[in-house]
Amino acid sequence: MKLSESSPLRPPKPEKKHVGAIQALSRGEASEHQQKLALDWIVKELCKAHDLAFHPDQRETDFALGKQFIGKQIIKMTLINIGEYFK
Repeated sequence: MKLSESSPLRPPKPEKKHVGAIQALSRGEASEHQQKLALDWIVKELCKAHDLAFHPDQRETDFALGKQFIGKQIIKMTLINIGEYFK
């Protein structure tokens, strides 16, 4: 099956700076800038959390929705008021 450029089944190609930031994050050595860069790339590019999930192919739509669910859960965790959430 040939995938279109916009297919959610096609993994995004990260830039070198994104790979470096994610690797540094996984080692616990990421700078503040790298932490933000890694999280931003994961949410916006890998999960496509802010994109339209609909695709003409139902399988691709379902897959896009799954990716977005993960991205939106990450976003939610960054916005939770910890004091209120864990009462």
